[in-house]
Amino acid sequence: MERPRAADLLTDDAGRGSLLDVQYVLVNAAVLGCALVRLAGHPAQLPQLPWGLVVLLALSGATYLWGKAVSGGRPVILSVVRSRELGDLAAPVRTGDDIEIRGAGFVPPGAGTPTGSPVPSYASATSMSPSPWSRWPAASPTRRTGC
Repeated sequence: MERPRAADLLTDDAGRGSLLDVQYVLVNAAVLGCALVRLAGHPAQLPQLPWGLVVLLALSGATYLWGKAVSGGRPVILSVVRSRELGDLAAPVRTGDDIEIRGAGFVPPGAGTPTGSPVPSYASATSMSPSPWSRWPAASPTRRTGC
């Protein structure tokens, strides 16, 4: 596992420079600097910050949170298939089958395994436990899978 670096404060999860991270760090550093200067002048009391700085700090935090909320792509499932070895016949997925869920966005950018190798772009689930609907007749492909 990599140790955190100072540059991580200014980059996204994939290591690319991020304007959201830069503005958040700079605004917070400026407010902290202002607070320390005022605290040095009167160490017996907490410093009063100008409302303009407090509003700037709140706006910076809100912008950072908004950017993080909208930047992450939602996972997209393209297909769910029964895992099979070469030569197996195609068959519908049934309760207890090993399945593969294929799609994109399952893993955040820059994520890796503990050994540092990249995570594959698909997820695989094995031996799915029966769902509460598996005892009723299948009305749709989703219920038929028992997943």
